[in-house]
Amino acid sequence: MTYISNISFPQLRGLGLGFDAMFDALEAFQEFQPHQGYPPYNLIRDGENYTLELALAGFTEKDLTVELKDNKLSIENKRDDATQNDDYIHRGIASRFFRREWLLHDDVVVKSAELNNGMLSISLEKIIPAEKKPKIIKIKS
Repeated sequence: MTYISNISFPQLRGLGLGFDAMFDALEAFQEFQPHQGYPPYNLIRDGENYTLELALAGFTEKDLTVELKDNKLSIENKRDDATQNDDYIHRGIASRFFRREWLLHDDVVVKSAELNNGMLSISLEKIIPAEKKPKIIKIKS
C-alpha cells in the first residue's frame, strides 16, 4: 500500500476550479496514520452499496463507539484488557484499545451498524444526487 507523503497540495489547487473538496480530502488522508492491522476488516461493494465488516470477537455494543463526523467514519473501543481482573492462563483474543477511521465521500451515507456473532457490519450507500447524474445538454441553433 502506498501512502501520500510530502505532497504540497496548495500548488496543485491552482490547476483546476471547484476541486477544493477533493484537495481537502487528500490533505485529510495525510493526517491518517498507517493502521496496525487490528482489528481486521473487510470492505465489500455491491453496486452502490457497501458493507464494512470488522472482526470484533468478545466485544459488546457497550464497548464500541461508531461515529460519523466531517465525512470521517470512526470505530473505536474503550475497553482495555489491563483493567480486567480475570486470571487468564492464556489470552489469545485481543480486546485492546483501537481506533479505525475511513474517509467517506460526500455521496456516501451510513445506513446502519449491527454487531452479530463478533462481527460488526456497517451498511453504507452511495446516493448520487440528481444534479450529479448524467444529463444531455441541448444545443441551441
